[in-house]
Amino acid sequence: MKKKNKIKPAIALALLFVIILAVSAVLVRFPLFKIDATAAVLMDVQTGKVYYEHNASAALPPASMSKMMTELLVLKNIHEGHNAWDEPVTASRYAANVTGAEIGLRPGDTLPLSTMFEAMVIHSANDAAIALAEHIAGSEQAFVEQMNAMARNIGLSSHTIFANATGLSSADLTPFQSAASEGETQMTAKDLAKMARYLIRTYPEILKVTEKTDIYIPELELTLHTTNSMLAGRALRIQRQ
Repeated sequence: MKKKNKIKPAIALALLFVIILAVSAVLVRFPLFKIDATAAVLMDVQTGKVYYEHNASAALPPASMSKMMTELLVLKNIHEGHNAWDEPVTASRYAANVTGAEIGLRPGDTLPLSTMFEAMVIHSANDAAIALAEHIAGSEQAFVEQMNAMARNIGLSSHTIFANATGLSSADLTPFQSAASEGETQMTAKDLAKMARYLIRTYPEILKVTEKTDIYIPELELTLHTTNSMLAGRALRIQRQ
């Protein structure tokens, strides 16, 4: 059965903050600037100054944007020497069968950690995100504890709560006994901006990944495309279709 992609991909961090830096001066001159969105924040990645906000403290479901915390924890473990980019990561039955954007892993499939990471970042692959969470922490439940602890450590508000490694809803994960989801992941727009800023400033190498439009996985003879239509390569592909 073909899986449906139920979640929207995270906005590429590099492009997001290029926009933030470029538009900030305009917002100072035009304070009536308004974005048609449920919630929004425009933050300078260098200074942390907020130039625009709307409903920024409301707790809302962030979908795949919550994967930025999964990315952050993977990078933290790499930098601290707990894991290595070339070590193998194996997909569990839960990871292989989860819904949404995916690599298309089968239970027992093994890929390098770096490949799983790039598939998660570029293609928003949920199977890769869960495989990484289970690999790093032993279970998604234990990984979620680390996610929420990190949220407090970097100063996110109590309104931000992580329920799983992917941003999927609890309804999406009900069939899986190994899933961590109890309740729903929720974040505020301001916390999302803070988390993105922390990720970029602490691990700037993430921008080398978010700028990519494709990832080739030789083990599976498979190319995955970015799910972010704001990137130039992706936009060009859409225009040609």
